[in-house]
Amino acid sequence: MTTPSNYLEILKLLPQTNCKDCKMPTCLAFAVEVVQGKKTMADCPHLDQAVVDEYRVRPARGNQMEEDLAQAVDQLRSEVRKVDFAVAAPKLGARLTEQGLAVPMLGTDFMVDSTGLVTSRCHVIPWVHIPLLQYITTCQGVEPTGQWLPMRDLRDGMEWGQFFEHRTEVPMKRVIDGYLDMFKIMFEVFGAQPAEAFDSDIAVVLYPLPKVPLLICYWRPEEGMDSDLHLFWDVTAPDNLKLDALYYLGVGMTMMFEKVAQTHGD
Repeated sequence: MTTPSNYLEILKLLPQTNCKDCKMPTCLAFAVEVVQGKKTMADCPHLDQAVVDEYRVRPARGNQMEEDLAQAVDQLRSEVRKVDFAVAAPKLGARLTEQGLAVPMLGTDFMVDSTGLVTSRCHVIPWVHIPLLQYITTCQGVEPTGQWLPMRDLRDGMEWGQFFEHRTEVPMKRVIDGYLDMFKIMFEVFGAQPAEAFDSDIAVVLYPLPKVPLLICYWRPEEGMDSDLHLFWDVTAPDNLKLDALYYLGVGMTMMFEKVAQTHGD
């Protein structure tokens, strides 16, 4: 028997039609459930029995995804070594320094040297490593237009949309609900720009990467109605960062917000 090492390998085996016959919204979501041991390969009615018999999946340990991300970081670091920083810096909106590239993320410089090593005065986690390194290696330097779309409506973004909502929008809304006043201050610290054209109670644009802006719209709870939050990427986002890295970027920001809230919210 063969054991796929992560959810992306499982996804390659699936029909990727998002038919929902497995009771999951997308094939990607199904693959994650399989890795976590909540589903089995046999729960996909469209897989040949030979495939089901050939592949078994050991449920991931609690830190399995983090280990997968660390492996992805190592691979991306090897790609960064091929980049000419002097040529890439203007396209990325970064600065060339003696140490390498200084890439501003949410108002803080993240330094990347010629080996792909990332350092910052902030704690650097794999969820941030991946979009930053991929940005350096794949960004086309397309200028944002100010046209905003949810993840699912980006080019080829439908598959990632539901997953992004579950791992980013839902937990981010929960954190802001509990620490709204603190988040108003945090947005200022992170260099947020007001987006007054939107009818939400709070509408700000953050720059997690120089040419990958993110619009956050938040509505306070009202009598009989829950609060609401939606995230929007500029329509040019897929030109400057791959969709999987956009997902990691959103998750990384959410994890950071959660940590800040837990540390300073009380």
